[in-house]
Amino acid sequence: TEEKTKIEEALKEAEEVLKDRNASKDALAAKSETLATASQKLGEAMYAAAQAEAAAQQQGAGGAAGNGNTQSGDDAKVVDAEFTEVDQDKKKE
Repeated sequence: TEEKTKIEEALKEAEEVLKDRNASKDALAAKSETLATASQKLGEAMYAAAQAEAAAQQQGAGGAAGNGNTQSGDDAKVVDAEFTEVDQDKKKE
């Protein structure tokens, strides 16, 4: 919410400069830069929050899978093996 307040303030200041017909290009550029910086901070905070949420969900899913990760039934019978394909035509010769 602190970021939101900074963005709102920067936006109001930029609007004031836009309304002033005598405002210099540098004044507008400075207000635009301030607004962009404030917006970027908000974007960073949103990105960090999304990453934290995704990590929490991944941990929750990993923990649930890890607790029930015992082999039973058909999974316990799986065997890793190598094989060679035999061409049926060559086999008859």
